[in-house]
Amino acid sequence: MTIAACMLVIVGGLVAFAGFRVRALVPAHWTRVTGQWIGPSLRWSPSPYAYVTTEGVGHSGVARVRVMFRPPTGGTCVVAYDPADPSRSHPAQLRWNGGVLIAVGVVCAIAGSAFAVLALA
Repeated sequence: MTIAACMLVIVGGLVAFAGFRVRALVPAHWTRVTGQWIGPSLRWSPSPYAYVTTEGVGHSGVARVRVMFRPPTGGTCVVAYDPADPSRSHPAQLRWNGGVLIAVGVVCAIAGSAFAVLALA
């Protein structure tokens, strides 16, 4: 039981770390605009999207990580792009997805710590 609890703490820490990395993909100061998902949401392929900057220039990009709650085909999305380099962009919901991973990782680590205390008591 103690080894399982320690593994739960380690996995929780790794999930929280991954959440921080995903959240860091979209800095808070990036400009956000409405974009469109291109094509269907396939399970093992990247999600392409297109957007128009506030200056009226069209760009497109591909989400490097899986986006939660994407419509099966097409649909709108919020895109965050770097004002200094508008071709650098990511779906803005990655910040929220990273927050979910952080919360799950912290809860997992806390549960592992509680199980470790119970196992050692």
